Amino acid sequence: MFEAGMLPSGIILTLIGLSFVALVYFILRVVPKIRPISSAQTKPPITPNLPTHNDAVVMVRRGGRIAYINNEARNWFKLQDEIPSLERMARQTRPAETFLGLCAAEGQARFAVNGQWVEGRSYVVAEQDGSALLVSMRQPEIVPPTEEDHSASSQVLDTLSKFGQSMVANLDLETILRAILDSVEQLIPTEFAEVTIWDAENQWLVPYRFFGIPGLDKRLEKTDERYPLGEGYAGYMAQTGQPMLIADVDEQTELRPIIDRKKYPFQSYIGAPLLVGGKLVGTIDLMSQASNSFSENDLNLLTLISGQAAIALHNALLYQDERHRSEELNSLANLTQAIGSVHDPKDLYAHLIDGIAPLLDVEIIGFLIYNENNKKLEAQHPFVGVPPQFVDLYKVSIPTGSPAERIWNRHEIITANNALENSSLIDFGLDHPARAAGIHSTLLVPLSSGGRALGYLQVANK
Repeated sequence: MFEAGMLPSGIILTLIGLSFVALVYFILRVVPKIRPISSAQTKPPITPNLPTHNDAVVMVRRGGRIAYINNEARNWFKLQDEIPSLERMARQTRPAETFLGLCAAEGQARFAVNGQWVEGRSYVVAEQDGSALLVSMRQPEIVPPTEEDHSASSQVLDTLSKFGQSMVANLDLETILRAILDSVEQLIPTEFAEVTIWDAENQWLVPYRFFGIPGLDKRLEKTDERYPLGEGYAGYMAQTGQPMLIADVDEQTELRPIIDRKKYPFQSYIGAPLLVGGKLVGTIDLMSQASNSFSENDLNLLTLISGQAAIALHNALLYQDERHRSEELNSLANLTQAIGSVHDPKDLYAHLIDGIAPLLDVEIIGFLIYNENNKKLEAQHPFVGVPPQFVDLYKVSIPTGSPAERIWNRHEIITANNALENSSLIDFGLDHPARAAGIHSTLLVPLSSGGRALGYLQVANK
């Protein structure tokens, strides 16, 4: 008999071996059940601790990689179990650059996701390996006024109220244009929006648009395009005074857009003329890359906005004209005072230039004075827009019996839209200085005193 607690070492080793085998068997049976799910089925590792809400939430890491997306956002962007892609999500928004701007920097903006208008906010959140942007989106309750229901939502009324306040508080043209575009974009999602101003003298519309990414470098610019009366959508509205709604631009063959669709690839359009007392002020134009993006409700809302916008723009233009007229009178008064008080010719030219320059929208302005001793026209300091060292070399001879002398004796205004090909400038010998100074178009106004020719006032653009 063995005493209790006394076992041979062989039996102890045997028991330890059996225990180890049992342990290995247990591990082999259990480990497959707790093995990590494959990467294709793994949800993003980050799950923000957010309170219960109905917002669509996306977390974007540096480089545009989606770190987290909740079920609401998946439903909005029609994503099932596939790994989300920021590029694919952006294709379902308009304007896409607005959505991408929120995914790149903190901000707040309105845009559309698959035709549904949403409000978005983005915030920087800290992570262990850096920072990310949390983008939260929600669908606001907004019901534009219709023929059946004339009760506008509080948000529409709030936007219109703010626009009305800005209209009363400020008559600056750029501020009014910004207020119009901001108000429209807050209420009607669109990729491209512009306001045009009617130029009665040239009989065309001048467009103004926002450029850049909202929240980053968004800026208002006057474009180089011009829309003649009756041409394109804006020109047609200017001619007829009627708003327009085009569901699919490609199917509308009777009237074609004048805007370059390679640069602005839009498929649907909505617009309204800006009229005050039946007088044309301009137009509001909205465009979208997708067809059927705008509804009759959008048209009703745009028409409602256009009434206030027309009055605001009309008042801003009147104020701008009055301000320019006042500046002209002040400049002329200063010019008269300068002529009477200055005796040194060099100071006189400087005072004259200072008085004339604000009145003219040109890049180059200066005096060419005739020197009787050497029979030359000589540029005088200062000559705005021309380097000082070039002014000293800016001289042309007027030999006796030459074509230049015949032009000089006529004392006529010389106008050249192309300075290098104008026959009068070539005969005068002014085409070479024009080439050196980079002058494209120019105007020379003769100066005289008591019937005696003194020289020219030259204005030009490059």
